Amino acid sequence: MTTREQRIDTLRPSQAVDILQYMTSWLDGRQSDVQELAAEQEPAALNALFTQAGFAPLPLSSERKPDDQAAGEAARQLLHLLAESDDPAVLSELDHWLIGPPAAGTMVLVELIVLPIVLTACVAVLQTGFEFTFKDGKIAIKGGKERLAGKDLSTVLTPIYKLLERITALPQ
Repeated sequence: MTTREQRIDTLRPSQAVDILQYMTSWLDGRQSDVQELAAEQEPAALNALFTQAGFAPLPLSSERKPDDQAAGEAARQLLHLLAESDDPAVLSELDHWLIGPPAAGTMVLVELIVLPIVLTACVAVLQTGFEFTFKDGKIAIKGGKERLAGKDLSTVLTPIYKLLERITALPQ
């Protein structure tokens, strides 16, 4: 029997990105109490969080076009973060997609949208444990949701920062 982590590690890049899109959509549907960020606000919101945690801002522009391998690795890392959730509903939904990954081509992986997919997923993953809103150019963070019990913001931000750092460091 394979573990959740092993299933994530064996996903093809397009499968990992597809599952991440499905999980992001599912997570967004559960976040009725959180102000949704517009796609153009996500880079600024993430960089505000990174800065507050002591990291340097990253060039999170939609102009970046990571290749399939880099996008797949980023998606797998975000799926691993979701696999650490204490929320049984998150784990059940993740298991559903890992047991039966989407068939190749069910969701189009267009090079131009990979970074926005990853940025949106980062926000969705963060919102499983932290509520943050973006208003008047500033980010507000509230922690303490039970779904990431025992994890502080820096523990969650570090792997997200590292995966985005790798993607943004790729040659254009």
